[in-house]
Amino acid sequence: MSKISATLVFVCSTLIGALHSPLLAANPAGLSAHPFSAFTGKVMRDKVRIRLEPCTESPILKEMVRGEMVIVTGETDEFYAILPPEETKAYIFRTFVLDNIVEGHKVNVRLAPSLEAPTITQLNTGDQVEGSISASNPKWLEIAPPKHVRFYIAKDYIEKIGPADLMAKIEKRKQEATSALSQTTLALQAELQKTFESMHVEPLFQNLNQISKEYTDLPELAAQARDFLRHSQEIYLRKKVAYLESKTPDPSQNWQTKHYQLASELEEKQHKLAQLEKELATQNLAPTPITPSANQSKVKTPSLQWASIEQQRFEEWMAERGEEGTLDEFYEEQEKSHVLLTGIVEPYARSIKNKPGDFILINQATHLPIAYLYTTDTSLQDKIGQTVTIHASPRPNHHFAYPAYYVLSFE
Repeated sequence: MSKISATLVFVCSTLIGALHSPLLAANPAGLSAHPFSAFTGKVMRDKVRIRLEPCTESPILKEMVRGEMVIVTGETDEFYAILPPEETKAYIFRTFVLDNIVEGHKVNVRLAPSLEAPTITQLNTGDQVEGSISASNPKWLEIAPPKHVRFYIAKDYIEKIGPADLMAKIEKRKQEATSALSQTTLALQAELQKTFESMHVEPLFQNLNQISKEYTDLPELAAQARDFLRHSQEIYLRKKVAYLESKTPDPSQNWQTKHYQLASELEEKQHKLAQLEKELATQNLAPTPITPSANQSKVKTPSLQWASIEQQRFEEWMAERGEEGTLDEFYEEQEKSHVLLTGIVEPYARSIKNKPGDFILINQATHLPIAYLYTTDTSLQDKIGQTVTIHASPRPNHHFAYPAYYVLSFE
């Protein structure tokens, strides 16, 4: 026999496959013969393997994760027989297909367009296939797995959750929920880009709330709806506060400038009052010299207004560390995890209970507030009207419209 003939025989035998290959049977020996009611199963853990045959030595076709579903059609020993996952593709050599009809005996169908890929079944002359030329190897035809093909998965990792048609119903419901969530989020994002007067968000808020309640059986989608609703409501509230503040009646045409000027004057008078009180105390009481320890050489000098708040946070920090540490170490630890903020410093002198700071940081571009600020010295007072970049540490904002920060340092 010539070398060419021998090569042709080898290639054809590889493509068509041996007669008694154990991979070829749709229902291999060992599959239960008694009637079996197909059902929808849910994977109970991560990295659960789908195999080509019902044994642990069989090739691994795919790994599934917790919560994915399969349709179980039979059982054999410790394995369930399942339908191939929906995204599974099969491949047949184009030479053996003419006008969507197989021309050959026991032609191999493989999992990839390669002679090394696992064989999942065989087709014979007259079998019909529909597919398209493989994009990765044009010698192969990409087709759907034949209907009789089954894969295998260990019984221990599958939980029965309902009849076989449940999976299709769940997938349809998931598509409906995904579509509703996508349409609502896109519409809401567009509305939030508008000015406050032009926004119409309440119906969209109601839609998100309805999705989160209606699709509790799809916890991931319901959680996405809740998270986006909360985030959108925060943005809406900030815009509403800014709008209402901009519409506050004032006879002055430059209300904001006047407000900042008055606040600055008030801060200056408060500072002078504190100095006078300190001088008076010095005159009435003999000073007691205190020699700071080496670990306390850099302790911040607290102001009258915020010292007690920072002292409380320092004591809480000390309690967590077992009463060890200094005030310097407390602020050094805060500096390591600081937040970087840039904007214009302006006073916030409103007399409000639990206000989160004495100053507001204003966005240079939008002229809208970014955050409330405070510190235990007079450094912010010196920066009023200036654009600064600060290292800040988050503090409670007492449910005000913007986050609050303690100023650690300036760049």
